[in-house]
Amino acid sequence: MKVSRKFIHGELFEKQWKELGLTDENLRELQSILLENPKIGPVMQGTGRLRKVRYSYGNRGKSHCARVCYVDFEIKGTIFLIMVFAKNEMENLSKTEKNNIKLLIEKLEKIYVRKDV
Repeated sequence: MKVSRKFIHGELFEKQWKELGLTDENLRELQSILLENPKIGPVMQGTGRLRKVRYSYGNRGKSHCARVCYVDFEIKGTIFLIMVFAKNEMENLSKTEKNNIKLLIEKLEKIYVRKDV
């Protein structure tokens, strides 16, 4: 059963999405996947609540697909798409990246979730 969510794309996500050659059609497909199950991706340790989901597009196999990092603010009905990367370019996030993302999520919660925006 699909849920209702608004999607917000960060600048980094949009830049990386284009660099990977992904299209608006790919984005709609990803959004559809996330609407089916916003908690499909496991929470990445050390990030607070960032989730990572594998997104396979075109004729790519599992190891050549994109990893999409996002956070679902269920109470606000919003998914923030934070970043995307190809698995063959980066296996996982560094400790520094995880800490920075955790801080970003905390800021988003303070600004967006805890206020009536």
